[in-house]
Amino acid sequence: MATRRRYGTLPGPAGSERHGGSSVQTDQLPIVRLHGTPRERGRQHGEALREQIGDHIACTREWLAQDGADPDALIAEFLSAVGFAAAAERWTPGVVEEVAGIAEGAGQPAAEVATLQYIDELWWYTYYRARDIQQSVPEACSSLGVITDSGVIIGQTMDLPAYTEGLQALLHLAPTDDAPEAFVITLAGTVACYGVNRAGVGICCNTLLQLNHDQRGLPVAYVVRGVLRQRSFADAATFIETVAHASGQNYLVGDPQQIASFESGAGEVARYWPLATPTRTYHTNHPLVNRATQQYAAAHQLSATDIVGSSANSSARLAVLHAHLSDLAKPLDIADLRAVLTSREDATHPICRLLSDGGGYTAATLLYELSTDPPVLHLAAGPLLASDMHTFAFDRAAVAVGSPAAHLRAYD
Repeated sequence: MATRRRYGTLPGPAGSERHGGSSVQTDQLPIVRLHGTPRERGRQHGEALREQIGDHIACTREWLAQDGADPDALIAEFLSAVGFAAAAERWTPGVVEEVAGIAEGAGQPAAEVATLQYIDELWWYTYYRARDIQQSVPEACSSLGVITDSGVIIGQTMDLPAYTEGLQALLHLAPTDDAPEAFVITLAGTVACYGVNRAGVGICCNTLLQLNHDQRGLPVAYVVRGVLRQRSFADAATFIETVAHASGQNYLVGDPQQIASFESGAGEVARYWPLATPTRTYHTNHPLVNRATQQYAAAHQLSATDIVGSSANSSARLAVLHAHLSDLAKPLDIADLRAVLTSREDATHPICRLLSDGGGYTAATLLYELSTDPPVLHLAAGPLLASDMHTFAFDRAAVAVGSPAAHLRAYD
């Protein structure tokens, strides 16, 4: 079942309710414990978030219909054009079963729930199908990773279309024989957006629409869940560098000792380091080292060099990250990183985006402390200027697999 219990709280700024940033507070965030077989986990997800999943489907259809398209026809066209199933079955078979269970638990058609897994894939499909709606494609996630004196911290803003407000959820995955316990930040009905596991492997994501896509690759949500099955940075890196990627994405991954950014697209994965050190990394929404951009370049008649500077929004946010994180002589802690993710220094292209800004907003803000034992998730269900950041620790919910009652007591 879903719970809305409170862990520890890191307060937002006084008067944050006046910023017009979010109607969802973190203590209202649905927390859903998933246990058992993959199919059972999916059913639990679907049953617990049935109403929100229905809303997510309806909102997705409205988004697809914004330029007069028939959402039924467009979804059918999209699902017919892509072939993600083989990659998903090969690399993440349990997640395939989980998605089927979500549809069953929510009482929704399988095709509608399948579409909820393909957030990034729908973005590039509709973008290339009708580029006049390109302004509707979000490109505002900002991610960072730092090895501090106290350990590894990574985090990001999760920036999405405004229709996702109220759809945020936190999944708490019980451990299995082949995967650690995990917290998964997501939208209702979607198996993952981001997450961290009890082994200290965490993942952040930034859309890189400019990189080549593959209609037979592994979608982003499945890549995230695949990474969260790993128990080390090395294994997570191998997974990212081995699978065929459906979408262009930067995956910022860390464990208790290491961090790195992986610019990933169809046919190429390239590690990106903004500085001459493996102790800091940060990224926004344009590729910086991966040059597999032929599809985007052809559509826009751009060279690979031109693509790097083609997004004023992404470039501006990257400059803010660089200004805060590039001084290696300056020690950083979690308070510093929270401040970066709250930045509105560039008023036109802020890192922290409010609903009142229009066009999209920061639907969640997250930081993982990966070197603590166990790791810790700090999460706000919106922009930090409008939502409190709460602390979620595995040791507060370290219960046996298949014991939902014990789980609920752990949240009291």
